[in-house]
Amino acid sequence: MSSGNAKGRFEMALSFLEGPDKDIEQAVKWLDKAFEVADAGNVVEFSSQLMQMEGLNEQFKAHFVTKIGEKSLEAAKEALEADDPDYESIESLLKDLAEAGKAEAQYCLAKVYRDADDPIQDNEKYAEWLQKAAANGWEEAKEELENDAKLTDEWVDNVGSGPFDSKVYCIAGMEYRAGKTLRGLPHEKDILKAIELYEKGFDAGDTQCARELSDIFETGDGVQVDLAKAHEWMLKAAEKGDAYAMILAGKNFLRGKGIDKDAMKAVSLFRKAADTGNVTGQSFLGACFKYGWGVAQDGAEAAKWYEKAIHAESKDSESLYDVMYELSALLSNRADSNLSFLVACKIS
Repeated sequence: MSSGNAKGRFEMALSFLEGPDKDIEQAVKWLDKAFEVADAGNVVEFSSQLMQMEGLNEQFKAHFVTKIGEKSLEAAKEALEADDPDYESIESLLKDLAEAGKAEAQYCLAKVYRDADDPIQDNEKYAEWLQKAAANGWEEAKEELENDAKLTDEWVDNVGSGPFDSKVYCIAGMEYRAGKTLRGLPHEKDILKAIELYEKGFDAGDTQCARELSDIFETGDGVQVDLAKAHEWMLKAAEKGDAYAMILAGKNFLRGKGIDKDAMKAVSLFRKAADTGNVTGQSFLGACFKYGWGVAQDGAEAAKWYEKAIHAESKDSESLYDVMYELSALLSNRADSNLSFLVACKIS
């Protein structure tokens, strides 16, 4: 029998499994030779053939499973080096091996979840498999964990006058606050350090840093709850033109959260947000006119702002239906069949 190709070598291996020439060591030897030259199609064919065999020798079967794993890992590693990797196929090659505890497969699977696009890309799975690979002794995984934890601090140390410097402070603050990196890997947790970084980020022009600071003091995340300070930071972001912060600060004024109630200031902030085209700001401003919060009740003005929000909002948005409910209540007291028709078309 020819042994110059994968199939021939595999047949030679099977010939040693039974009959007068039965020799398991020789069977394993020829199986190894078959896998040396086998391609993916050969492996599928071999697997199918063995599945149909009854009473297969357990030693041979176990060795075959091992060889399939090695071949799958080899194929996955090669595929990861391609210019345009097929991450879905690579994931399927690696999953069983990774779940069986093979450290290199776990590391490669982590790379899949790190580098792929949606829907395969998954930071939580990346962190999970990278940490498992590191725990199983894979050095590259250990190095990646160590380097990722240092990366943002290195960015902060090298901040100069670049256009993204303020965002570096914000990202670093998030990582110190959460105790993990943006990719979900372990990071030192230090709220005071996070506050320091957020303050630097806000001074550098990042209003999200002020909103993060507001949330820390509102929720008491590692500090004493301080609603007044929370509002102070939110108002600072609003004053820098952050429309989202305008809305949250306006809500604080409406509810008197951490400050005295002041509906007129709330209206002023909602109007500023609405004038930027912010849908939520337009909706809140409409509500103020509908219910007379900080302004005289004015159904026509309320409807005007609700309509702006409706035309700007995605018809798949849940918030659209809240605006629609408010507007429908106004329409019930206002003859405007054309507007009713437009509204019906918008959500149909």
